[in-house]
Amino acid sequence: MKLAGTRSWRFAVEVSDVLHLALRVRDGAGLAVPASDDVPPPLTDPPAPIALDVDQQAAGIEWHAWWRELVELECRRQLLRPDQVTESWGKVTRRLRAELTAAADPPRFAALQERPALQAAARAVRPSPRRWVDQQLQAARGGQDVIDWAVVNTAVHAVAAQTGAGVNALNGCALVLLVRGSWWQQIRPGVVLASVDAAADPPAADALVHAALHSSL
Repeated sequence: MKLAGTRSWRFAVEVSDVLHLALRVRDGAGLAVPASDDVPPPLTDPPAPIALDVDQQAAGIEWHAWWRELVELECRRQLLRPDQVTESWGKVTRRLRAELTAAADPPRFAALQERPALQAAARAVRPSPRRWVDQQLQAARGGQDVIDWAVVNTAVHAVAAQTGAGVNALNGCALVLLVRGSWWQQIRPGVVLASVDAAADPPAADALVHAALHSSL
């Protein structure tokens, strides 16, 4: 909530269609992605596997770099606060969304032309429309908040009390993914990746919100 003449605390919870598009490419093409803390588990509802005549290891390395670029773009978009911009808020947010969309642009994936193995894999895997993400989220949460608002609110005020920071200085986000298991990982200051199961579990959600907010200070 933005109050006139002030700024208020902010914690964004986003289920990104673009990040899920990338995960569908990874899982559908069976790419050999290097192990890393920022690589999520498999999707809970992956696309049918496809046979591809590409170097899966090379494509996996390219995918990891692409994934980090997409996550960084989504982080910039989610962490931006209205008090940080001098332009029209709508203009800025549309530009950030356009940058993110351009980096993952089915069906041709022109942005991946310098990553030919990954581009071939991406073109072969059916893209994920927003409706697919919405359907999977509805099945997982049944219309409930992805992270319960009371959990977020309690964590925000607890972090403010623990750190002595003004509550309105707190800003963080959780990028929630439709992947298997209860998994989450802080990936940069203010940001965590989390499975939908972790986000829905109050103790895990409390821990991940705390981690994101603490790291943002």
